[in-house]
Amino acid sequence: MHKTIEFIGGLAVLAALSSGGALIAGHTGIAVPGPVLGMLVYTGLLLGTTWLDWTLGAARLVASLIGALLVAPLVGVALFGDVAARGGVRLAVLLVVSTALTALATAWLFRAAGGKA
Repeated sequence: MHKTIEFIGGLAVLAALSSGGALIAGHTGIAVPGPVLGMLVYTGLLLGTTWLDWTLGAARLVASLIGALLVAPLVGVALFGDVAARGGVRLAVLLVVSTALTALATAWLFRAAGGKA
């Protein structure tokens, strides 16, 4: 039972950091998505302390679901292909670069959190 409570608590911490980042981004007008700010805070806490190590199980689950979390945006791109086509090369470059940066950041975070590739 203790592991279940720890896991749910870890999900709650991740959700709180994501929501907190969204609040900060919304109120300050920072051009960075709120969940990214939350992830940066989480990364800093993990690298600087050990008191959040119990959240790693929940973080691993969320990281394993990245593919499923990307389905909705990809369906949106497919549904609005004509709008995407107007963006042309700029949009394609943006998608490729942002996907590559996300993959690199995810891999780095996974290893920094003690994961095995």
